[in-house]
Amino acid sequence: MTPLVAAPAPGLLRAAPIEPAGHTMTHARLLRYLEIKVHHLIQDQDWDSIRVIGGYDRTTVVSRYEKTGKLFNIERPTAEVHDRDLIVKAFPGADYVQHYALIIATYLAMTGRPADTVTYQPPEQEECRTALNALDLHLDGDLVIVGWGLQYLAPENAVWTRGPGYAWHGVEVAGHRVVYLGFLHSIWGDVAGRVVARLARLGAGAVVYVGKVGSLTPASNRTPGWRPATPAWYAGRW
Repeated sequence: MTPLVAAPAPGLLRAAPIEPAGHTMTHARLLRYLEIKVHHLIQDQDWDSIRVIGGYDRTTVVSRYEKTGKLFNIERPTAEVHDRDLIVKAFPGADYVQHYALIIATYLAMTGRPADTVTYQPPEQEECRTALNALDLHLDGDLVIVGWGLQYLAPENAVWTRGPGYAWHGVEVAGHRVVYLGFLHSIWGDVAGRVVARLARLGAGAVVYVGKVGSLTPASNRTPGWRPATPAWYAGRW
């Protein structure tokens, strides 16, 4: 084990795989769901240890299973090789880092490989908050629509202005300014809440968050029980 991975890490937790029989997806569908999300370096070879941490780093190894043919939510966590150990960097969010570690552990267990090699280190609150500082929009009471399915909600001729990890399109609707905002990376779990908080600080008058609800763990406060991903609408006003 390399010194970087062997060094003590405060708050390091082990990711326990879920029992596939308890999930609403069939075994085959659940495995396929995991295969399209797990980094190719994990699928292609075994590692002495796999540690999931918070980080948005596109300079490390990008998964070849990243999505194509869509505008948003196309990026997957990246990986950094340290000899026989792997550091996986997921966008900073306590929920998302844990969720991705569970994805890896469950995939390994379902493919007959040791899952006890997978640990995760929940990011600190400040790291989660500052990860969204790159989101910079000039809002003045605008309605912001963010999340899933923007390709169906925004105008067909929308011209997207790109920022680091996101893109937006503004339009007037019935005399009101509406901004459609999409992210290249996942804004799963508490990341979505911080996006809304960041938009409020930037001057949004209201936010409509469009999400696909889904979880691997029944204990999730945001997603009670196990269920397939289904569209859900949330709206908040300050």
